[in-house]
Amino acid sequence: MKRRSDKTGCVNYETSTDYADCIEKVVTDKLIKVLGCIPPWLETKLDRDYKICTTIERNKTRDDLLWKLYDDTMYMGDVELEGDTCKPHCIETYFEVKKRSDEKINASGSFVMLEFQDKVQYDEEVSSYDGFSLTVEIGSSLGLWIGLSALAIYDFFIIATLQIKSLYSKK
Repeated sequence: MKRRSDKTGCVNYETSTDYADCIEKVVTDKLIKVLGCIPPWLETKLDRDYKICTTIERNKTRDDLLWKLYDDTMYMGDVELEGDTCKPHCIETYFEVKKRSDEKINASGSFVMLEFQDKVQYDEEVSSYDGFSLTVEIGSSLGLWIGLSALAIYDFFIIATLQIKSLYSKK
């Protein structure tokens, strides 16, 4: 798990399903707007009563929308959401896939075996510079620059004084 930067506009949702509920509402509203109903395979947990489609009159707009929705969900595309309706969760979950074996089983079907580790790695992204750190950095650089400049001016006066003194002492 990884914490997104606050600059991304992410939201700390109260429950683990709040983001999914937001996406479900946007997709459901989009389907109702185009189709006038919800396809029967789209089960909704929302508290609103929706008309379930029994038959859908086909046209290019509806077919395009359904194919786009199918492609986005089946092939991990981005479902287009209008504006920033559903901001992403601040905690991002990611995983790594490793091939463990080439073992073949004599079976007519295919299967995938998933193995999960007990440990979870949690990474938190923290900005390296905040406003105070930047002020300290600028102030210390400015102080060093002014200090060295003052030291150079002091050196100049000492050398000038010694030069003038040496000129008057020769006379």
